[in-house]
Amino acid sequence: MKYRAKLYCFLSLWSLLSIAYAAPQAKIINGQAVADNQAPWQVALISNNQQPYTSHFCSASIVGDKWLVTAAHCAERSNGKPFYAVIGTTDLLNTQKSQTILIKQRLVHPKYNSANFDNDIALLELAQNIDFAACSQSCKAINWLKAQDEPLYAVVGTKAWVHGWGVIKDCKQDIEACTAQEKVFEALYPSKLQKAALKIEHCLAQGSLHNPQQITLSMMCANAIDAQTSSDTCEGDSGSGLIIYNNFFEPVLLGITSWGNGCAQQGYAGVYTRLAMFDDWLKSIIYPEPIPKETEKPIVVEVPKTESAVTEDTTSGSNVWWELLILLGLTWFKRAKTK
Repeated sequence: MKYRAKLYCFLSLWSLLSIAYAAPQAKIINGQAVADNQAPWQVALISNNQQPYTSHFCSASIVGDKWLVTAAHCAERSNGKPFYAVIGTTDLLNTQKSQTILIKQRLVHPKYNSANFDNDIALLELAQNIDFAACSQSCKAINWLKAQDEPLYAVVGTKAWVHGWGVIKDCKQDIEACTAQEKVFEALYPSKLQKAALKIEHCLAQGSLHNPQQITLSMMCANAIDAQTSSDTCEGDSGSGLIIYNNFFEPVLLGITSWGNGCAQQGYAGVYTRLAMFDDWLKSIIYPEPIPKETEKPIVVEVPKTESAVTEDTTSGSNVWWELLILLGLTWFKRAKTK
């Protein structure tokens, strides 16, 4: 029994490690736990619906009744195997009231480049619609930033928020910050959803160590608000949304957690996919134009061509003859009576 228990623990740890090393760097560093219903659009992507905590590998955001948006590299990690979305919870060890729904299909952007993560975006279609009534305040769709609103809201220095279940300590970079137990994991994965405040930053701002050739038009960056917090995303947070609040204090999806060099490393702002750039692509799939039914096709009536635009009255001539006959008859009747 002891041997089996140790074997199970080893396999569980190995599962966590495989998740950590299989994805580009993306986790919440120096964040805090999220209160219930605080990020109802947040979804956990898992490979095993019986073990949501240990099989979690990415996040996504609800953008429709049956649609989630995530990073393309998250969608491709399934390798054709079934995976699921856990909806309506902030705790992956407490999913009794959540909805776990099979992913029906994944739609990776046709111009996604896995070599440099250009156009790192994908839509996931659920096998069934989300029951928003059942989850009440714990699950809601979020609007993404439209192209025409990007100049107004995607401004350098704007405060933004990111959420995720990724590792909260990077033991590779700060061994002293990790306990002996955490060193076995290389990092500590939380069961509770975490959040961190960031600010939008130019990817190639002064002091940036990013290679300009790595940054494309589909990317944007966000960094820690100040050097003391050093908040960032890292392993396990890929696919999470970068959130801002509009003038109506409504949350808006600005970006998708994509990649980075290390975690909370000075000179390397986290890189996110720009949602506004994919506004038309998202709408074309989530809100396609309705296809008219056969009965709804307009009925075309062919009108014969005529010399004149005015239709002649073919009965007018016969009416005149009848009137003449009646007048003649009355005249004859009067003459006969006078005789």
